[in-house]
Amino acid sequence: MKPVSLNLFLTILAALALSAQTPGKTSQTGLVPTKTVLFVCEHGAAKSVLATAEFNRLAEQRGLPWRATARGTNPDSAIPPAIANSLDKDGMKPEGTPRLVAEADVRAAAYTITLGATLPNAIAIGNIRDWNVPSPSADLAVARQDIRRRVAELLADLSRPAK
Repeated sequence: MKPVSLNLFLTILAALALSAQTPGKTSQTGLVPTKTVLFVCEHGAAKSVLATAEFNRLAEQRGLPWRATARGTNPDSAIPPAIANSLDKDGMKPEGTPRLVAEADVRAAAYTITLGATLPNAIAIGNIRDWNVPSPSADLAVARQDIRRRVAELLADLSRPAK
């Protein structure tokens, strides 16, 4: 048997990790389809990133078939160090770099949560909720606490059996 090159191994590992987190795919167990929540803030670099990380952490801990993604209506080029460091202290990582919200993102999501952002009319479709969350740049601890509370409430709602 030939040894596998490190680059090939890392490429395969990255592809497997991405496929496990892609909206609309099966969950990591492969048994239950993963449902998606899309968090959208203006810059896709703070509120939506914090909400996505918190949502994914809690959903995974609770064994729920839900995952979240973050997008922005006018994305920054990078996630601010204060946001990344805050998540890192809690053992979480932001998902990649800020990305522009697209119609496909909204269509793939079971719910779209806007956080101080307005979706363009052309893609303001589906089940959209708006959260008025404090600015992380004004007080990161207060913003994170509010986001945690809202995410916990959302997951509790999503966990209830449909009537």
